[in-house]
Amino acid sequence: MVRKYKKKGTRTQEVDEESMKLATDDVIQGRLSYRKAALKYNIKTSTLESRVKKFKDGSNTDRPPRTFHSKFTSLQVFSLEEETHA
Repeated sequence: MVRKYKKKGTRTQEVDEESMKLATDDVIQGRLSYRKAALKYNIKTSTLESRVKKFKDGSNTDRPPRTFHSKFTSLQVFSLEEETHA
């Protein structure tokens, strides 16, 4: 009987947001397919598909263009402006 469960690891990995932006732009403009863009920018295909879907569903002409941030930005204590002033 196992006394304490040890987690094998995390299921998510950190995504380079600059690569993600370039990949989503290529897919939206029709230059690359999801699979080729994912291979070119070293991103998971499913992550790229979900980001493009979010972008397409949320893009209206009334709203400013969406930017994607790391999932940890909501846990930050200081904003980017506050960190640069230090």
